[in-house]
Amino acid sequence: MFCKTKTKGKSSIIKRFVYDKFDGVYKPTTKSREHKTIEISDRKRQLIINDIFGYDKMNAWIADLTRKCDGFLLVFSLSKYESFEAITRIINMIQSIKNKKASSLPIVVVGNKKDREGLKVSDHDLEMLKNKFNVRVLKISAMTGENISEPFVELVKKYDMMKARERESKQVVNKNSTCCWY
Repeated sequence: MFCKTKTKGKSSIIKRFVYDKFDGVYKPTTKSREHKTIEISDRKRQLIINDIFGYDKMNAWIADLTRKCDGFLLVFSLSKYESFEAITRIINMIQSIKNKKASSLPIVVVGNKKDREGLKVSDHDLEMLKNKFNVRVLKISAMTGENISEPFVELVKKYDMMKARERESKQVVNKNSTCCWY
């Protein structure tokens, strides 16, 4: 699931990643779904990207979708500090709904509009967020395409690591379980 506050370039990022196009025209997102196959470590992966409207207000639909999603790309604008501040609220909400810490979930935080002058979010701010939640934070530009694939690849890798940890914990439980025959 692709989450953001309003007007941060989320749909432009998806359009650049899926179709390698950028039109620069703002159109409010209602919701859409895109598909793209990528190859990571010689393995093809089918991504289903749910592009939803801003995460500014919580509702039952967003909570339900959050429960069902396997990973999250959280987008903010590097040129608007208030959008960066909203990321903490969104991560806290995801942690609450999933009942897990952000560090154990496939979450990648993306600062868009890296190409702009006069950025409002500093590298120090990004480092503080990264350390607070133990999440990957990346800077990209939907307009130029710079680093556009990196968040998606990183998200798949984090998802794979989460699934590997889940399999390992199940094996440990199975090894430690006992059975009594009567």
